[in-house]
Amino acid sequence: MSSKHDRRRSPGRRLVAAAAMLATAALGATGCAAQVSDAATDHGKAEGQALQLKNGVLNFDPAKYCGHKPMKVGNLTGFGGNTWTVEMQAVIAKFKAYCPNITGIETYDAQGDATKFNDTLNAWAAQGFNVAYATSGVFGTQTLPAFRKAQQFGLKIGVSNAPLGDAVVPKSVTASVVQDFADMGTRFVKFLDAAKKKGTSKILVIGGTAGNTFDPLVVSEMQKAIRDTGAHVEFLQPSPVVGNWDIAASAQAAASVISKYPEIDGLVLTNAAVASGVIRAFQNAGRPVPTIAGTGITSGVLCDLHAARKKDPNINMISLDASGNVPALALAKAIAAYQGIRAPELGPDDAETYVKLATYVDTLNHQIPKCDPALPADADPTMALTAQEIAAAVK
Repeated sequence: MSSKHDRRRSPGRRLVAAAAMLATAALGATGCAAQVSDAATDHGKAEGQALQLKNGVLNFDPAKYCGHKPMKVGNLTGFGGNTWTVEMQAVIAKFKAYCPNITGIETYDAQGDATKFNDTLNAWAAQGFNVAYATSGVFGTQTLPAFRKAQQFGLKIGVSNAPLGDAVVPKSVTASVVQDFADMGTRFVKFLDAAKKKGTSKILVIGGTAGNTFDPLVVSEMQKAIRDTGAHVEFLQPSPVVGNWDIAASAQAAASVISKYPEIDGLVLTNAAVASGVIRAFQNAGRPVPTIAGTGITSGVLCDLHAARKKDPNINMISLDASGNVPALALAKAIAAYQGIRAPELGPDDAETYVKLATYVDTLNHQIPKCDPALPADADPTMALTAQEIAAAVK
């Protein structure tokens, strides 16, 4: 995944996003999917206080938490090089403008190497860095000792994406921000139920790599939402279809289920960036395009959705997004802690902070943003960046 325009990218995150890219990184580094602690699968105590994200803007004012002490900031990604990560790094880079007391922001991509990731944290702590953002879950729990050691040297670390459990905050990390999977599952179920006018909506999940930790969380929360709400939604099979979070692989996965199931009413895509390939697979087979629920839309998918609905106005989709703004929240919490600024509005300081993704596309409520053909096809249009800033970041 060395190209900025790689077809595989984080699901919304994705926090947001156990993110798709994180599990993929772990596969490359260790040969198996990333594993998180048992505590990470439990509901955190602050889940009911989840913060609402916004599309295109941050849901807080970073300048409020800058303080006055000079600070050097690190931005560490476990597996980058794709457009989503490049955009996310551009959002983090804007903190230099928000906070004039930031003396520098250093960015490093560990490229799927846990040793490089941990060594960078240790080096930054030894070099007197004050605050750092880092993606969590890339290498399972392998990074927790490095997080803890760096913090003991005075580095304040904010992380996001994979849940680590309330117990890691604030000793191992200063802040951990994760997406509210219960909220995601409930919203997906309600949309899929509403889109099927009569009868039960029969659905499938096309997800990421085999054994990843993101897809099971989505399925589990959707199953719980079906039980709790009595929605007329039914999984055609209990396990997600492996799509590798890749357009071509997901299109092939869609073709395989088309021949297996005579009726598919809905699809959950844990990386909505693959939707274009999935839509084409159904169109090529002469089958109705199912209702799509997903996270992590791209500009190209949005444009393809407009084109598909011109042929069939009954195609429906919901996309939950703005996961690329979550790292900024994690960094702001770490900055506030370093500056000694209390910020309860940014979430708890002794537990994980939960966020609800923002609705970007909702065809049932006629919410379909315009297609901007000037944007790169794999650009995330929901981050806190203007079209000009996206273009500058990915050039």
